[in-house]
Amino acid sequence: MERISLADIKWDEVSDGKLGILQSVVNSMGSGMIKFLKFKPGAIYPMHYHRDRFEWVYVVEGTIETEIDGGRKTMKKGDFHSFPVMVKHSLVAGRSGATVIVCALLCRSDTKMPETGVS
Repeated sequence: MERISLADIKWDEVSDGKLGILQSVVNSMGSGMIKFLKFKPGAIYPMHYHRDRFEWVYVVEGTIETEIDGGRKTMKKGDFHSFPVMVKHSLVAGRSGATVIVCALLCRSDTKMPETGVS
């Protein structure tokens, strides 16, 4: 496995740069994906959900506020959160921005995931 350094990542704009978020896809497999997202201060990844995948977010630097099912949590460096299938969620960067790792895994739509949260 290759070592990845934040300083060496090549970033691409997400959604034509309108969101203030950059991304770098590290691995895109048939059954899932791993990518870095770099948020400018206050940048918002809008409310959305996934019909066919679990998603996990790990904060590498900065802070992110998550909204999931109407509840809000602030995540800081080292925190990890999961987003189950069909559950609406959004991400909002804190005042200094944030960098996160996003992992997604395709699954059957009837698959259930145990309750987890920010550690």
